[in-house]
Amino acid sequence: MPRIRPDAIFLDIDGTILRSDHSLSERVSSAIHRLSDAGTLVCLATGRSWEALKPLYDKLELAGPTVCYNGAMIVEGPEGRVASEQDMNEEVARTVIVEARLR
Repeated sequence: MPRIRPDAIFLDIDGTILRSDHSLSERVSSAIHRLSDAGTLVCLATGRSWEALKPLYDKLELAGPTVCYNGAMIVEGPEGRVASEQDMNEEVARTVIVEARLR
């Protein structure tokens, strides 16, 4: 049976590809490089900001889009050009803060 290679893969960062000490194992790094070398677009998805993610992105030598802030921002390429950004308006933010404090 032939192996099927995905066109793209989105990887979570914390607790998924990074260890609990926030380090990246050589095994995971190697697997990501093999996927990329085989033509799979490797993308990261995280709650982190682009600035916090950039060193890992560079270490993995990625070129694809990245999902930041749990989907509120999508950046493209190593330069981090913002492709999409969804801000929360002030009224919604205040409502969320009030609700969070009640719980």
